Amino acid sequence: MATSVVDKLFIIIRDALAIENLPADFSLTDDEAKAVFAMAKKHAIGQLIDGAVSKMQAGSEASKANAAQITPATKKEIRDSFLSAINADARKSEALKKISTAFEEAEIDFIALKWAYIKKLYPQEWMRTSSDVDILVRSQDFDRACAKLIELGYKKEIEWTNDISFYLNNVIHIELHHRLTGKKSSALSDIFAHSSLAQGSLHRCEIEPEYEYLYHVQHMAKHFKEKGCGIRFFIDLWLLNQKMPYDREKILELLNAEGLADFEKHAVNLSRMWLEGEEHPELTELSDFVTGSAIYGTKEQYVLLKRKKSGKSAYITKRIFLPYKTLARLYPSLKGKKFLTPLYEIKRIFDIIFKKKDALDELKINSSISEEDIKKITKLTDMLGI
Repeated sequence: MATSVVDKLFIIIRDALAIENLPADFSLTDDEAKAVFAMAKKHAIGQLIDGAVSKMQAGSEASKANAAQITPATKKEIRDSFLSAINADARKSEALKKISTAFEEAEIDFIALKWAYIKKLYPQEWMRTSSDVDILVRSQDFDRACAKLIELGYKKEIEWTNDISFYLNNVIHIELHHRLTGKKSSALSDIFAHSSLAQGSLHRCEIEPEYEYLYHVQHMAKHFKEKGCGIRFFIDLWLLNQKMPYDREKILELLNAEGLADFEKHAVNLSRMWLEGEEHPELTELSDFVTGSAIYGTKEQYVLLKRKKSGKSAYITKRIFLPYKTLARLYPSLKGKKFLTPLYEIKRIFDIIFKKKDALDELKINSSISEEDIKKITKLTDMLGI
């Protein structure tokens, strides 16, 4: 039976993560290489493909012959992704180093989140890319931390509920958080209470393993619930289970308290199905949903998940008529002028019609969703407990 593009991608991932070596007879036609690479890019793991191509070129004569099927243009695109990942990791690492020094000097306690920790679990740190660098500071230090980033040349851009985005030369993106969640009952509401100083540091803190794990699962479930999430989240989860020492009983206690135990169980099993060959036929639909997704979901999945909560007409109303705070993020000139909200709602309608292709696409997707689609996604989210 022919090996599918999805199967070939996971063969390459298992080789990249040093789980099992690339089969000696592994082959990719040019069309297959393009398809595998395109899928990998959607899931922010395109940089992993070059290793397999390089091994094919350095292998046996049969392996070299297989590699020769891939055109130079395709090989270049794959190699460029690999080189770009290395360069991006170096830039972000240097940026984090400078910010760390500045925060240490200013006596600002901070935690480097997600990418900064998880990339260390990969065989090579550049393998785990990220579009931004997430940093958490105590709420009382948030204004000082913002000022320090501006001193370093960062420009304040978008302000969200829990964080503010800063950019340096439109290249380095920093998300500065003053909290991880607005839910006060969550174990993540005061994460500094579950962290300790990093070795050799007076202000850089590291989260306790169980809470690091909980944060990853919570962040993963949030993305899945809102618009889907991709393969990389599951790779990260698998690596956390393989390489991070933790108390499993404590993690289960935390997951149950957050209502995430079912989600975590199925997510872990799916990662093992893909990376270790475990059999989980009950996860076939979940596997198809994730592999057909992208790193942060797809537009179709976003609309589908939103539609699950409301009818077709209600979805249209919610997407067009936004609450003031959301509208003010889209139109910063509205800030502090709530009384102008009705006028900006009218402006948004005209923008949707004449400028915002994405919004029109969403409305078209909404109209194409069937009741059977709603039943399938509801069954999936019910299984996951989200």
